[in-house]
Amino acid sequence: MENTFKINFQLIDPDKVMLWGDTIHWFGLTDGLLWITAGDKSIYEYSDEVMEYYENKTNKYNDYQISRFLEDFSELFEHISESVPEKYYADPFSFDETANKCLELHYDDEDDLFDTFYDNEYRAFIGWLWDRTMDSGHLVCGPHISCVRCGEKIKLIWFAEEKNSDGVNMWSTPKGCFEMPYKTFVSEVKNFFADFFTEMDKQVENAVKKDWGKVKLDKKRLVEEHKERKEMFYQRIAFLDNCDKHTDWKKIDELHKKLLSELEG
Repeated sequence: MENTFKINFQLIDPDKVMLWGDTIHWFGLTDGLLWITAGDKSIYEYSDEVMEYYENKTNKYNDYQISRFLEDFSELFEHISESVPEKYYADPFSFDETANKCLELHYDDEDDLFDTFYDNEYRAFIGWLWDRTMDSGHLVCGPHISCVRCGEKIKLIWFAEEKNSDGVNMWSTPKGCFEMPYKTFVSEVKNFFADFFTEMDKQVENAVKKDWGKVKLDKKRLVEEHKERKEMFYQRIAFLDNCDKHTDWKKIDELHKKLLSELEG
């Protein structure tokens, strides 16, 4: 169980998916539940506290259109595939903390000076981590999830410590880090995509057969979009096996030294 990594999902029957006004489409048909198993922890699993707080809440897991996760997650793949130096892998968010402390020093700069610092130093330095991070911004207090690879290993790091407006903890595991072989990560991602599109094949087939009454559905376009989406996502998966990114880590090192010198005064 300790070495388990799995992306879990359940699609909702077309009869029960959330409509967008009087319309349904491919994105809407991906309505379902999603959660990630990382060792003995779960990402996208709501806390017992929040389940009690929202009395009408019955779904324990991220209940949103799964396509949102696919799109945000797969956009990271070409960056995830690039290995980072060991020192950046060891504690990625210590560098984020350094960058943010430096950013605070420049808050009172004139606009043009602040923009120059932000683009040429802050963003240029910490962009390597942002490019490997998704924010789950479509969810209330959604977790930030980062995937950082170093050679044949990869870390899955998440933060979900933000509370709702009434101070309720939203997620069962507010933060965590799970390390695994890179090949395990790639294999599970591929399994997830294959399983998801197998289920979506059925979802689209059932939607085409269904009489939607007054609900608008362009069935011809649905079939076309399903094919397009599948092709796009599998193109993105290919990045995991073929790294096409080459970060200038020497420049990152130089920027890091410069930021540290600013903090030291």
